[in-house]
Amino acid sequence: MSLVAISFLITISNIPNIHGPVVEDQDDEEEGEPVDLGPPAQTEINPPPALDSRPSPVLPRSSNASVANGSAVFIREWGGSCLLSSNTNCIDPDGSTGNLSAGDGQFWGIWGVAANSPYVFVADVLNNRIQKFDLNGSFIKAWGSFCDLSTGQGCLDPDGPAGNLSLGDGQFNSPSGVAADSGYVFVVDHNNQTQKFDYEGNFV
Repeated sequence: MSLVAISFLITISNIPNIHGPVVEDQDDEEEGEPVDLGPPAQTEINPPPALDSRPSPVLPRSSNASVANGSAVFIREWGGSCLLSSNTNCIDPDGSTGNLSAGDGQFWGIWGVAANSPYVFVADVLNNRIQKFDLNGSFIKAWGSFCDLSTGQGCLDPDGPAGNLSLGDGQFNSPSGVAADSGYVFVVDHNNQTQKFDYEGNFV
């Protein structure tokens, strides 16, 4: 299985010790010498360096997903901004005659990415869905829609009252995390639940 990493990295270094100087083990003090247990001396705190706002191959632009190999060398990025509920900036990738829909492969806030060769799964938080891509960023499919279980708003019963599924199964309230193993995708959301799917997006 090839290693794929989706990287959103910020490194902060040289953070000063704000708790004062380190006190050595008292056993190391010479016998009879008093140990200063008073408040620590004031330590000057320098602010961390300003973050570089220029585009970075490791920190992708908003609403883009980037793939890097194990050495974190930039390979490619894909995506763009689309809010489905208002059709804001949404583009139909293959036009009105194709099989894809407006907004496929675009995002409105990425809160989680999981990869298990040969697929990448992205939590598209404000579009309340999971999108599935191949490792080249080609869109394969998406699943999910909005459901707030606390109020019932937007919630549907996938197989009706006579079926085994429950209200809201397969739907999300701002999916905020996603993980994948060799056969399943796990999603957490603001309905305080974890949902399990197969790779085709079928609720398990």
